[in-house]
Amino acid sequence: MSKIIFLDIDGVLNCGSWLYANGPFGTTKGDDKIDPAAVKRFNQIIEQTNAKIVVSSVWRIGETLESMKVIFDKHNIKGEIIGLTPNKGRYRGDQIQYWLDDFDGKIDLFVILDDDSDMGDLSNKLVKTSFQTGLLDEHIVLCVEKLNGNSKD
Repeated sequence: MSKIIFLDIDGVLNCGSWLYANGPFGTTKGDDKIDPAAVKRFNQIIEQTNAKIVVSSVWRIGETLESMKVIFDKHNIKGEIIGLTPNKGRYRGDQIQYWLDDFDGKIDLFVILDDDSDMGDLSNKLVKTSFQTGLLDEHIVLCVEKLNGNSKD
């Protein structure tokens, strides 16, 4: 295992402008709350890096690895989901660090794809999106650079 994307969903694979235009609006999981254009962008990251996915989104709460795979398959989201961050710790960065600490495989490179900034010591791994716009082409470039080892940090 060498490359991981810690993936948030609200603010990455959907966004405020898309939700307002396509309704119903909200930041809870649902079959109608994934933006196909954002999925297409995310799939480009997977295609260019072969990264595995760990879901760090609140969408993981109450879900299993298998049920998240069903959601991803339904929306044609590529990439293998290998885990869900634990629901412990106050901040997203803490939850990601707990997962990293518990994972017994080798991780060479990882990014955090999220619209929040609460990453603590992992802030240099964050590719920050915006809830209003979600995943954009510029984020693809940053993720690919970081995951392919071409980033300066």
